[in-house]
Amino acid sequence: MRPTAPIGGAMFHKRNNDNVAEQDAILNNGSASLTLVCGLPGSGKSFLARRLARALNAEYISSDAVRMRVLEQRSYSAYERNNIYSLMQKMTRDALNSGRNVVADATFYRRALREEFRRLAGDLNIAFKLIEVRAARPTIERRLKRPRRTSEADLAVHDKIAAEFESVEFDHLVLHSDDETRDDERLDAALRYLES
Repeated sequence: MRPTAPIGGAMFHKRNNDNVAEQDAILNNGSASLTLVCGLPGSGKSFLARRLARALNAEYISSDAVRMRVLEQRSYSAYERNNIYSLMQKMTRDALNSGRNVVADATFYRRALREEFRRLAGDLNIAFKLIEVRAARPTIERRLKRPRRTSEADLAVHDKIAAEFESVEFDHLVLHSDDETRDDERLDAALRYLES
């Protein structure tokens, strides 16, 4: 592995090996699965992703938690986001290779980012699914006004990412989270989708 750009005291690494996918497929026994939960800040994606990870006894890898852990100052710049996604991908690969299911929680705002994780699942010959969580603007505004433990994203960050968000172009599940009395129904729908 060779180091790439240092950020916030953490060093991000890239693997420099042509046989990585082949080696990883051998390490992975095919029993793990990868689920991406995507959506804009305030959509409810993290709430669903945490509950889904618990229900699946899966490793929960959150861009917000990773960002808080490795960066003292957070800007949500494209450079910072790309490095966070690189670190998440390494953490995901390691967890999958240990035989763990993974629920990865992030905006996954670019198609290329989603494709990197989808390709990782293909390289490891494991199940891959994507769940997109959406909410109406008034719901998002209300949620982003409340303090949250692991995210500092506010409405300005939401609007910045929304302007850059590229639609998902493959089959996936879309859940709307505005009615918070239906959280259990959304979790059940997500679990049924993952079983399909």
